[in-house]
Amino acid sequence: MAVTSHLTMPHTKRAKSLVDPRKRPIQGRSRHTVEAILEAAAQVLERAGYAETTTDLVAERAGVSIGTLYQYFPNKDALLLALAERHGNAARSVLEPLLRELVDATPPLADWLGRFVRSCVEFIGRRPRLHQTLFEETPFPPEVLEQMYRDGELIAGVLAGYLARAPGVCIENPRLAAFLLLRTIGGVGHAFVVRPPPEITLEACGEELIVLLEQYLTAARPVVAQVDSGEGLPAVQQAK
Repeated sequence: MAVTSHLTMPHTKRAKSLVDPRKRPIQGRSRHTVEAILEAAAQVLERAGYAETTTDLVAERAGVSIGTLYQYFPNKDALLLALAERHGNAARSVLEPLLRELVDATPPLADWLGRFVRSCVEFIGRRPRLHQTLFEETPFPPEVLEQMYRDGELIAGVLAGYLARAPGVCIENPRLAAFLLLRTIGGVGHAFVVRPPPEITLEACGEELIVLLEQYLTAARPVVAQVDSGEGLPAVQQAK
């Protein structure tokens, strides 16, 4: 399940054949080499940015020959796609237990929402520049994008089911509420890492997001009462 896909949906795509790894690591030593290359790529991207990152720089940083790097990754975009997969796996390890709670039980909204928002904010804030680069530059092939959209719909469905039954939640359309909740968290987080506002921290944004989202989910909605307003139109009254 691509947990982050429905928080900050990517928008780039290229042919899968151009970014597929050439060789899948099987043995422990090979996996260690690939991990070293990917971490080196992450560090170079964070320091130099996508445009200035080259496979030569990554190989030098990883302490491997360029030939070794090319055994696994044919180009810079293949590295980026593998990094995005690694980033998604890391997000899954953080957020999937919180989503599992919504399948197995119905935790109180205030407690669960606070933990979920803080976990998202903390994850985005770990490596903000890498998060931005992966969002803006990763060449997701169409079939990968499609799977990410499906995973995102699954996440939204789990959240909608929870919102439909959670005590104190007053929304009328759980699917809409789930969509807005996920997009609000992802949109604010991404906007912050792209251009952090002066004198504002990502953690402070997260705390205000919790207040905003909880108020949205629990606020009483106006209802149309079946009374005459004096002009032949129904009057709007506040729900009790």
